[in-house]
Amino acid sequence: MNDAYKALTLHTSRKNGEKKIVAESVPSSSVLPISLTLHNWLQSVGNSDVEVPWIAEHFTIFGAKNFVAWQVGYRISSENHGALLPDWPHQLICIGQVIGDPIMVSCDLSDASVYAAQHGTGRWEPFKIAPNLASFCEALKTWCDLYFVSFKTEILDDTFAVKPEVIQALQTELSKNFSSEEVRGFLKLSGD
Repeated sequence: MNDAYKALTLHTSRKNGEKKIVAESVPSSSVLPISLTLHNWLQSVGNSDVEVPWIAEHFTIFGAKNFVAWQVGYRISSENHGALLPDWPHQLICIGQVIGDPIMVSCDLSDASVYAAQHGTGRWEPFKIAPNLASFCEALKTWCDLYFVSFKTEILDDTFAVKPEVIQALQTELSKNFSSEEVRGFLKLSGD
């Protein structure tokens, strides 16, 4: 574990293959259940947030340094001493966001799937976008290949919508390894 990640950790304990981390920036009532998979993910991402060019903004993957702080407004309240928000699906932890829409993984060790939800709808309704974190990374790589190489960043039409050929190419590539549910979910994030 790197030093900056350790600096965020006030308390860690292992129980049933799960690691719980409490960070300094959030009161101790906000304990995040971190699976070994998510712990390894955070170590791989490192301390800094990772930004991937997206349609109108960046797709942000949260780094370890600000991971807990990013939970505020999604999983935990900025008020009420960092209590869990009642309308948040408590089994999910936010690992990133795109245009304010959270990207989440399950705290449940039996579910390695990656989910997203649309913000501003009055309630969180997660939809599946990848079967696991490794596949999620492959989907982002596919997006980057299309964005930078195939379409040379020219992905929007005259109305600022994603060009149909970009969506079709993304759908074709994702369909090779993703279920139709996951493809629909990822395309939803891509403006389709």
